Amino acid sequence: MRDTIVAPATFLKESAVGMVRVSGEEAVSMTLGFLKKRGGRRWKPHQITPRHLYLALMVDNNGEPVDEVLFAVFNAPHSYTGEEMVEIYCHGNPRIVEKIVNLMLSVGARVAEPGEFTRRAFLNGKLDLSQAEAVLELITTPSQKGRNLALRGIQGEIGRKVEEMIEQLEEMLAEAEASVDFPDEDLETPAPEDTWVKLRELEKELRKLAASFRQGQLSSQGAVAAILGRPNVGKSSLLNALTGKERAIVTPVPGTTRDMVETEVEIGGLTITLKDTAGIRMPLEQVEEAGVNLAVSAAKDADLVLVVLDASEHLTADDQRVLELVEKRADRTIAVLNKCDLPLALSQGDVERHLKGTTFVQVSALTGEGLGHLQGAIAETLTEIGNDEDAGEVVLTNLRHRQCVLRALSAI
Repeated sequence: MRDTIVAPATFLKESAVGMVRVSGEEAVSMTLGFLKKRGGRRWKPHQITPRHLYLALMVDNNGEPVDEVLFAVFNAPHSYTGEEMVEIYCHGNPRIVEKIVNLMLSVGARVAEPGEFTRRAFLNGKLDLSQAEAVLELITTPSQKGRNLALRGIQGEIGRKVEEMIEQLEEMLAEAEASVDFPDEDLETPAPEDTWVKLRELEKELRKLAASFRQGQLSSQGAVAAILGRPNVGKSSLLNALTGKERAIVTPVPGTTRDMVETEVEIGGLTITLKDTAGIRMPLEQVEEAGVNLAVSAAKDADLVLVVLDASEHLTADDQRVLELVEKRADRTIAVLNKCDLPLALSQGDVERHLKGTTFVQVSALTGEGLGHLQGAIAETLTEIGNDEDAGEVVLTNLRHRQCVLRALSAI
């Protein structure tokens, strides 16, 4: 880990600003060899105050200008990696960024492996493992809630909670071992009932952590919502209305949607994959039957089901078939009474006889009426699904963390 590494820290695409990061024992000496002041003189290490930005002209090995840049030096251990580090901010032409990286390679640096800057930060004690994992989550998580949780992870929330529990266990273990190893010292032997109380409290905290994983997964990985209903109730229109785009074909012909249409949308800080499914009815042909089977499967696997009903018509046999498919998941179902811009023939009571305990929202996918209420109901229902009553304030988003917690629970 003593060698010097270099890599672009921004995406290689045209932009206003690009950044190159250099880390290692020779990061400063390598970089300063290509930096000049406006008067043409080279920068010297003693002229630079760490963590300050400086304007410089970057030149190549022949002294030809590459770009006018800003750079900052970070002395060890006060840097992201815990090593000597330099960040170079150039114009965001990908060729300029690549040229700067190649200049560093020409004087002995090597290209960093994926995640190597964060790995060095972990190995140098700048981040614990949970913080290092949270860095990747912050980069890749699509939803706002997931990014918030990842940021809390980077700030060490999980690590502090774990350390607190470890200290309590070590204290109990030390008391027990001391009473066994030094029986002649008149040490106070911990009462078994007191130890049990402490262990039960730790068990409770671990169970809270484990219970938080569902919420963490929904926030970081997103949720899946299947749109279910008989043909021509407005499922595809609802998908288009929620996304603000013409993602699904809409026609008056029943059975237009035969295959599943998927699209992502962010609602209430959560990334939700909406699945527009084929209309459920007695299949008329083999292809349509396959589409109906896909719809049923999607409803079973989804985190949330939006059952769309035509509020301008009475319940049909196909509507009742749809309601039967989700009656055991009423708490994860929202009944969407669509076409509320037309005279209403369907009431909430008509549906409640088949689907008790579900949420009802009246909308018009055509005019947009009620869409805000539906989005709020979707966010609220998914939040309730993820919020286990036994969960605590610290939320797990990583499967490895959950497995560690479950092993600890077994040991306790």
